Amino acid sequence: MNLFLQILFFAIATEFAFFAILILGKMILILLGLALLIFFILNPLIKKLELRGMNEIQKK
Repeated sequence: MNLFLQILFFAIATEFAFFAILILGKMILILLGLALLIFFILNPLIKKLELRGMNEIQKK
């Protein structure tokens, strides 16, 4: 019985810690998600501009 209570305690403590980290890191996770979204949206446009030689203008 004692081992069962110990395992139950660690399971509940792990879930509590996981949700606490998610709540505290919510703003950072939102910003990372937005950064990834912007990256995936702009990446094809950037590749097309690089193929047209737009990066050569930056070097001059």
